[in-house]
Amino acid sequence: MDNLFGDLLVGLIGCLAVGALALGAIFRRLGRRGRIILGAGLTLLTLVACLSTQLGAIQETLARQSSPSGATLVAYTTDTAEHVALSGLSAHDGSLLWRHSLDIFNPSGITAGGVVYLAGATHADGSAPVVEALRLRDGAPLWRLALPGARLTAALHVANGLLIAALYMDLAQTSIQIIAVSLSTHALMWRANIPVVSGHAEMATGAGLLFVGLEDGSVRALRLNDGGSAWTMHISAAPPSGQGADAGSATLSLGVVANGRLLIVYDNTGEVVSLRPADGATLWGRQIVLQPYENSRATLTGSGLYLCADDTQTHSRALLSLDPATGATRWSHDANCAFSAPIASGANLYTLSGNFLAALHASDGALVWQGAPDAPDLGYSDLASDNGAIFAASAITNFRSIGFCADWSHLAITICHSTRTIAALNGATGQRYWRTNDGYDHLLAVG
Repeated sequence: MDNLFGDLLVGLIGCLAVGALALGAIFRRLGRRGRIILGAGLTLLTLVACLSTQLGAIQETLARQSSPSGATLVAYTTDTAEHVALSGLSAHDGSLLWRHSLDIFNPSGITAGGVVYLAGATHADGSAPVVEALRLRDGAPLWRLALPGARLTAALHVANGLLIAALYMDLAQTSIQIIAVSLSTHALMWRANIPVVSGHAEMATGAGLLFVGLEDGSVRALRLNDGGSAWTMHISAAPPSGQGADAGSATLSLGVVANGRLLIVYDNTGEVVSLRPADGATLWGRQIVLQPYENSRATLTGSGLYLCADDTQTHSRALLSLDPATGATRWSHDANCAFSAPIASGANLYTLSGNFLAALHASDGALVWQGAPDAPDLGYSDLASDNGAIFAASAITNFRSIGFCADWSHLAITICHSTRTIAALNGATGQRYWRTNDGYDHLLAVG
């Protein structure tokens, strides 16, 4: 509600301007002196109204700074008819580089080698999946491929010159197929069927292998060169009825993160296991006291493993740091950080907690800074980083906090939420470099 009085003032000035114009028409028979006075008054009133409507933009422009990043941000906007417009933004100053209309729904994206790869559905119900490639620098379409499945089940991955997608083969979600498409020829290189699987898959790559975490509590390793099975390891058992994050259900939501040396799998019962990528042998495993969120996403770096968790007894929420070599807990930090993986950049770790974006020392979890968007109904989401800058989209996190907006097309004041923008922040201090004037629903990728 911070903008309530400002918006009301803008609306009042607009109404006064319209009223003054009407009075001008009524008293058009005024003498020459009267017309001059009335004209000067109307001109001044119009200027004041225009400046009032643009005051926020003027202040934002004056405060804008350039970030140290030269990357391109990829974001998208959805209109009321669910039509998607994909945009490329300069990470340096937030300016719009290009915009491309898409005929796909609910896209996810990844950038690699100067190309944006998008996966989505051609039907609003999520069926008829498709992947599309666009040139990163100008958004020009490069190629498009219909995927041989009923619906996507996981985000895209790029590894070993392949674009990898996981698809349900039927709407009943009884089987999953992994497909690999050549980035150079756009041809389907291999496919691997995984039958009788309920729910979605999670994927990670490393050491020439694709790791697929499944909701039956198992993880499978496929060779990236031909899709052949390397090994399968069963990690979890279904939680007893009435226990676990998904009580009474056999769903385990097995997550996987990997790098060249390590493979970490975790589920929503609180089990975290490290496997040797080459053969799936267990290196260590532990049941952490803090139970991972059902929708938690882990982050694995060369020196740390970070995941969001929830204590089922105290209901306290935390970001955990584990030693990836041993599984020992290094530190925990109170944070409501579900639905978004923490990101590591330099010596800091960045995580979302409610409306806030917090920067923590990766070594000990100490708080460096935290901040939130200016609008009380917004919080940060969709984090990305490049060259010391942090990029965050905003999302409506407090639906009870609303404002009033001037609708000049209908000369009315309407109830609305704040515009969902993208901001660039200094990773060391949290100071904002710039914020977009246009609204965006999601920040997909940085490249």
